[in-house]
Amino acid sequence: MARKPATDSVDATDAINAAIDNTPAPASAIPAIEGKAITTVNPRIAAATAEVESITVALGMLPEGSAAHVALTAALETANGALALVQADVDLETAHAAEVDTAHAAATEHKLPDYALAAMLQAIEAKYAPAPPPAPVIETPAAPAPYVGRKPIGPRTADRNMQALAAADADPTVYTRAADAYAAFRKDWAGDLRGVSAVAGTRYVSIVSFAGAGVANKSDYLALVPVMRRYLLSIGLKDGGESAATDAWLFAFGPHAAGAPKGSDTLALKFLSGAGVALYADGRFRLAARGTAGVRFVSTDAAALAAWLGTTPAAATPTQAASTPVAPAAAPATPTPPPAMATPNGGIASTARCQHCTARNFTTNTECSACGAADWQAA
Repeated sequence: MARKPATDSVDATDAINAAIDNTPAPASAIPAIEGKAITTVNPRIAAATAEVESITVALGMLPEGSAAHVALTAALETANGALALVQADVDLETAHAAEVDTAHAAATEHKLPDYALAAMLQAIEAKYAPAPPPAPVIETPAAPAPYVGRKPIGPRTADRNMQALAAADADPTVYTRAADAYAAFRKDWAGDLRGVSAVAGTRYVSIVSFAGAGVANKSDYLALVPVMRRYLLSIGLKDGGESAATDAWLFAFGPHAAGAPKGSDTLALKFLSGAGVALYADGRFRLAARGTAGVRFVSTDAAALAAWLGTTPAAATPTQAASTPVAPAAAPATPTPPPAMATPNGGIASTARCQHCTARNFTTNTECSACGAADWQAA
């Protein structure tokens, strides 16, 4: 085959080149994503954009209102959020890199010393450094709320209550005693009581325990109160405190004395009759109205208080063994005059006990100096 002249090849090449338009396309002709030319799009932005586009195309294939359409719509919102985050990260990285390049260019062009370039770079890094993680929140323990309601009992009171209830479980007659005392209180004292709610709480239970047969002393009282509380709960009264009223409140001592800060809250002030706890002739402590003859009120009688506390010395005889209990002597039917005692003017006069309150008076007295009874002397 004969070769074509070289001129023919050159002419063909020139024709092909002339047919190709090498004029740069205008910027508006280049596809863009969110205002960025596709030739400069970051790979992460391109991937996030592709995900959005694929979800959008798939969404157009689904009928609106279908479950798949609703689910894919939510996925599209998530993809758009991820794309926005990627774009923000890329913008921040681009701005960071641009500032670093500008700082190096300025240092090179103006021959800045190394420390000046280092200062500029340090400022740039500080500007674009990620925010430090939030400091852990250390919760300060809240101050305890002010006490409202029933005051908790201490370990000694709790132990005493437990022992008293255990003893009552072993001897059910103690509950019979509690029932009798409550019945006597309802009959004789309920109408006289004011300002104390009928609940199985501290003050009401303590007051009720002194009705009926009363108590032998403080120890007996502290043992009866938990049993009385359980009994009152068993018959339907509402719950209350778990301690026993103190001596100070029962007898108006200390802070409950007249004129003291708590003087407006004592046992005697809860009764219209001014009733108090008194020692009766049979050695029991019961409620007694003010002015009751033949009793000793613990609030004003030292001997009654000693008997309440259990500190009254027991009489001992030399002929009896110490381990043998001494039966109390029966009270005489009539007051027995004690030995004579000195009068205020230095003389000697005989005395006798009042048949009502057992106070000792000079036999020449026309009435008892303690209770005022005119018939204080034995007939």
